[in-house]
Amino acid sequence: DLPDRVRTYRAKWNPTACEHGAVTDLEDLAAMVTEDLWSDLDLETRQRLRKAPPTWQEADRRTIEDFVDRRLRSFVERRKVTDPLVEEALSPSTGGMDRGICLIGEAGSGKSCIFSQVYRTLQDRKNVLLLPHAAGIHPNSGNVDRMLSRWVFELCRFLKIDNPLEAPAGSADAEETTPPRSEDIEKTFHHLLSQAAQQTRVVMLLDALNQFEPTPRARHMTWLPRIWPENVRFIATTLSGAGARSLMRRKGVADQRLAPLNANEAAEIARHCFSRYHREPNPRALDALLGLKLPDGAAASGNPLWLELALESLNLLERDDFERADRAFSNLPGDQRIEALLVQIAESFPRSVAGAYEWLLERAEGHFGERWVTSLVAAIAASRGGLRDSDLRAVVKPWDELN
Repeated sequence: DLPDRVRTYRAKWNPTACEHGAVTDLEDLAAMVTEDLWSDLDLETRQRLRKAPPTWQEADRRTIEDFVDRRLRSFVERRKVTDPLVEEALSPSTGGMDRGICLIGEAGSGKSCIFSQVYRTLQDRKNVLLLPHAAGIHPNSGNVDRMLSRWVFELCRFLKIDNPLEAPAGSADAEETTPPRSEDIEKTFHHLLSQAAQQTRVVMLLDALNQFEPTPRARHMTWLPRIWPENVRFIATTLSGAGARSLMRRKGVADQRLAPLNANEAAEIARHCFSRYHREPNPRALDALLGLKLPDGAAASGNPLWLELALESLNLLERDDFERADRAFSNLPGDQRIEALLVQIAESFPRSVAGAYEWLLERAEGHFGERWVTSLVAAIAASRGGLRDSDLRAVVKPWDELN
């Protein structure tokens, strides 16, 4: 079917390489594979590169789009959670009262996935202007001024007017403008929000209020308009804390608690996760994993982050795991040894998110060395908003692209 991808190469067998011998002289094959992959990647990315966002506001919006795409890859619909949020976003006007919902959940409970699903549901709705934002997805995403400035940009585009926060392109002031003050950004946002709300429903959709900058303005949500436009709705996700309490003080803004996953939802997420690797979950191992309990008797799999970590651990077995299965279960037939190993891993997997991460880091230390892994995670932990690969190359020594 792909005649242009048939390659001819020569390889050798070295019986003294490694413990059981190995195929060698694969450099020509590696070069051909690399060339083929790069040509495919070039075809896939060329159009996107040609359409690079012309403004920082559009670049930020694309970052949110990418964030949503990643969160929805293995998302399982939770209608009992998302339906009330969408219904509130589209609810009839009620005479000028603040209207919104604050979705509150513990760390790893799936708030960002819920945000992403609501985003996808609302983004193509007619007569809805969606103003989304996700704090914590890049180093400046927790800055209130940056968020409001982007929203001003989007409101101006909807209203088909010039952006009052920016000098016209090509003007003498364009190159020597000072950044607008926070109070001017807020005033402009409030004014344009009211204008837009006279023409259409406006929905402010925010993820991770708790990850905004640690200022009184962000913590107490003072950037929100005091006089709430009648046709505006506010949907946000957050941990319990000051941001949630500030929203709850506004009449008409309700709180919604994010419940843990139930058994059916956890099983469906498992099927989605395994399908990415083109396989089905082992029934015995999955039953063992979903049967793990927390000290209070709740299912550990109720936390989506924990469940994702545990499922990935079952999917990513390596050579030393297979060797361990052969040693530990030598009394079993070969086809049953891996199943026994999977069940063992599932039954012994740490029941908390922190424990799961510790287990995974210890496993990584076994492959890459304690010093290298410690340097890597310490650099990330010490950063304020995460690090890019290019940052880590400069900080973590020695750096290896494959690792």
